[in-house]
Amino acid sequence: MKSNPASPSHHQELGDYLEILRCTQLVQGKKLTIKILCSSAHMSTRTYAKVKKESARI
Repeated sequence: MKSNPASPSHHQELGDYLEILRCTQLVQGKKLTIKILCSSAHMSTRTYAKVKKESARI
């Protein structure tokens, strides 16, 4: 059986990965802001918030 790409486990993994990336990748000595991360990933801040909410809920 194929797993659904929009399943909660995918959201959890994506949310965790984005948070690790945001906190560890320094740009000019500063952590990435959510706005810059979203811009780089071509996603809205609203989508980022939904993914993080799903990640925190599981």
